[in-house]
Amino acid sequence: MVGLAAALGLAGGAGTVFSGVLNPLLTDGPPALATSQAMADIAMLPIPPIIVPVRVAERPAKIRLTVHIETTARGAEQTKKLLPRIADVINGYLRAVDPEILAEPRSFEKTRAALLRRARLVAGEDLVRDVLIQELLIV
Repeated sequence: MVGLAAALGLAGGAGTVFSGVLNPLLTDGPPALATSQAMADIAMLPIPPIIVPVRVAERPAKIRLTVHIETTARGAEQTKKLLPRIADVINGYLRAVDPEILAEPRSFEKTRAALLRRARLVAGEDLVRDVLIQELLIV
């Protein structure tokens, strides 16, 4: 068991070094900083927290989700008008998903992708750039 943990640690460390994260000689230079022009074209629109009653292990529980929709500054007003509809499709998704799957650490990115896909179905890819999860709790 200890040998397996050591092997996984070494593999992860080697991957980090060879990816260039720790060795600037292996990369093309420092990461590009966001320009002020690119930052001026970003708008973050919060969706009020969504709370959905569920059952976990035969006991009542709740999923609490808080997200922000990333859009363009130009499209913020149009996207803001669609936030109730986006919240509705997110609410429907949370009611259909198994809360025990949401509790798994690997499910975070899948959940984020599912929320993004649904938000884009409502508002379109040109308006919804990303969905940022601020809070995802099962209580």
